[in-house]
Amino acid sequence: MSDPLPTTVPAQLSANQKYCHACAAILDTRAEICPKCGVRQQSAHAGLGATSPSGKSRVAAALFALLLGGLGVHKFYLGQIGMG
Repeated sequence: MSDPLPTTVPAQLSANQKYCHACAAILDTRAEICPKCGVRQQSAHAGLGATSPSGKSRVAAALFALLLGGLGVHKFYLGQIGMG
């Protein structure tokens, strides 16, 4: 019985390339979505300094929520003015 996944020698990646997390295609490091399989790539900044969809720091928003949560300052910071 043959192996369902062929064994190939991985290509050397240059400094501006990365592998797709889903299909292992070689992508540019700036690619957000793989053109081969269409899967959104994980951010290299996913961690403590991660940003919200509005581009604001989630750590700063969390600190505002803890310190000034009753006033809704964190909502204003994140651009959700109606909720703030």
